[in-house]
Amino acid sequence: HWIPLMLFFLNLCYMF
Repeated sequence: HWIPLMLFFLNLCYMF
């Protein structure tokens, strides 16, 4: 269950 977390992290970085 690390793929959703990574996607969320990338999305967060993309927002900033």
